[in-house]
Amino acid sequence: MKMMTLRKADKSWSLRSGRVLTFLSATIIGVGIFVGTAFGKPLSVEHMNLAPGREVSLQAVKKDTFKSLMSVEETGSPQRSGDTTLFLKGDHLYRTRADGNYDLITVGVTAIGYDDLFLKGDQLYKVSPDGNNDLITSGVTFVGHDGLFLKGDKLYMICGDGNFGSITSGVTFVGSDKLFLKDDKLYMVCPDGNFGSITSGVTFVGSNQLFLKGDKLYMVCPDGNFGSITTGVTSIGYDWLFLKGENLYKVRPDGNYDSITSGVTFVGHDGLFLKGDTLYRVREDGNYDSITSGVTSIGRDGLFLKSDKLYRVRPDGNYDSITSGVTSIGCDRLFLKDDKLFRVSPDGNFNSITSGVTSIMRD
Repeated sequence: MKMMTLRKADKSWSLRSGRVLTFLSATIIGVGIFVGTAFGKPLSVEHMNLAPGREVSLQAVKKDTFKSLMSVEETGSPQRSGDTTLFLKGDHLYRTRADGNYDLITVGVTAIGYDDLFLKGDQLYKVSPDGNNDLITSGVTFVGHDGLFLKGDKLYMICGDGNFGSITSGVTFVGSDKLFLKDDKLYMVCPDGNFGSITSGVTFVGSNQLFLKGDKLYMVCPDGNFGSITTGVTSIGYDWLFLKGENLYKVRPDGNYDSITSGVTFVGHDGLFLKGDTLYRVREDGNYDSITSGVTSIGRDGLFLKSDKLYRVRPDGNYDSITSGVTSIGCDRLFLKDDKLFRVSPDGNFNSITSGVTSIMRD
């Protein structure tokens, strides 16, 4: 899905491309799922990624909670759940099997979270390996990564035995890699369930333990300290990639960074990025290859769209045509043709799963 960038203008939004957007009812998808009206206060946003062509709105949440970069999807779009592929038919939750078949897990589901977690209203459940579902707790307002979830502003973590422990209160944002915010103060959950303070003045928490203080990029170190990377950063992507305006860079393991290229309009997964409608991929050595032009959307697992035609990038940088008539790309090589669910097989063919699907896992 090609994303556009919006910049803060509290009550009036401007879009870089000049496109006009319509805001209707929707759910905010940042690094988890918000339920209901959360704190019921006005939203204040500095940076946001929005899929063009979607009619979406911003759900009322605590003011200044999201001075960050996030993604907004249409209502009901769930998120990636580890290596297990969950999907919805209305409120019926299913899970695909390795053989391409699928099992009904339960009904009455309102949202899918990470790591095989799902919600029925404010009740949090986890799908067990045998396909049953265990009730964790109720009163849940947000499901994040790594078994972390919120009840209002109180943060909890699910333990290995299915129980859960209280971490702390006053939490305003839950990121990946067990990082979370209390207003602008960044903390990290420790393996023993305690938490340590990292720093303050944080405006955005990204992937790969990268975060921003304004336009200054930092990285959390394994020992819980943090190191400065560079300044002038406008957004953090996946796979250690970040942007300074339209200039793309990649963070190295030693905390330094390499310049990749300029003219970049969107950064996706798996090292893929766009310059206009031309698709490129960053190699391990920091160089990049041109893949093809006419691209309208980038998914996961090397999948991308040219209008409704689905393709997949091969390891050698070439790409294969999969099929046409595709309306949405999900995680784990899943895609939709209207309400019909399919999965791309390792050999580049695709298999039909089922029909009547209303939501698939997307990141």
